[in-house]
Amino acid sequence: MQQPSKQQGMGMLGMFICVCVFAVFATCGVKMSPHYIDNWSLNSILTRIAEDPLNGTKSKAEIRKAIERQWITNRVEVIQPKDVKVTETEGLIIMDVSYEVRQPIMYNVDAVIKFENMHYEIPKR
Repeated sequence: MQQPSKQQGMGMLGMFICVCVFAVFATCGVKMSPHYIDNWSLNSILTRIAEDPLNGTKSKAEIRKAIERQWITNRVEVIQPKDVKVTETEGLIIMDVSYEVRQPIMYNVDAVIKFENMHYEIPKR
C-alpha cells in the first residue's frame, strides 16, 4: 500500500520572497509614475505647438513665448521652458527636449529616468 504523497506548493519563505519582490516593483512604479505623467504632459504640449499651422510663420522667440505660456497653463515643473532647445535652420525650427530625473526609491537607492524622445520640427513658411 502506498502512502499519499505530500502536498507540494510554495512554502512560507518562498511566499515572503515573492511578496518582497512585488513590493519593490510596486514601490518603484508608484514613485516613478508621476515623472512619466509629466513627460506625457510635456510631450502633448510640444506636439500641440509643433502642429499649430501658425507657428510656421513665427520666429524662434515667439515660439519660445508660446512654450512658456503652455508651461504656465499646464503647470509643468519637471524642467523649465529655458531648457527646451529651440534652434533655427533653413526651413525648419527644431525643438528638442532631453532631460533626466533622479528619483529616490529607498535609503540610498535612486532610479535615474532619462527622457530623450522629444524632438519636434516646425516647417517655416
